[in-house]
Amino acid sequence: MLNSFNGIDKIRILDKDIICVNDKVISYGKAFKYPKVDVNSFQLFPPKEQRAVDDRYSKDKNNVYYNGEIIKNADVNTYAPLGFGFGKDTKNAYYENKILEGVDSKSFKATNSKDTGIFMFRDKLGNKFDYYTGKKIN
Repeated sequence: MLNSFNGIDKIRILDKDIICVNDKVISYGKAFKYPKVDVNSFQLFPPKEQRAVDDRYSKDKNNVYYNGEIIKNADVNTYAPLGFGFGKDTKNAYYENKILEGVDSKSFKATNSKDTGIFMFRDKLGNKFDYYTGKKIN
């Protein structure tokens, strides 16, 4: 819990809701969930599309975060948010902070079903995920 600062030596504004003060990241008025974040390299991912601005993705030199929690095994250098809680790197695809098992990350992307017109995320192996819930579609 963040109560106060003994003094402010350094401040960096990332956007209207997220700032770095000294060695802490403050998000929406609260301390960032992961206390060991590297404040000097901490940054937000820019949104790919303006239709759904999503500031829940961030990273530092060591980790990728979704909503302040580490996305385990995510590659800091290649991770890209895809929107609606989905993201991918060179090895894996993710929903929020969980790996989507058995998904081909290279081909994983947002698409509309040709049959139903339903918006979803899918890969070339036939894996399909609901964009809204993140659940696998059979």
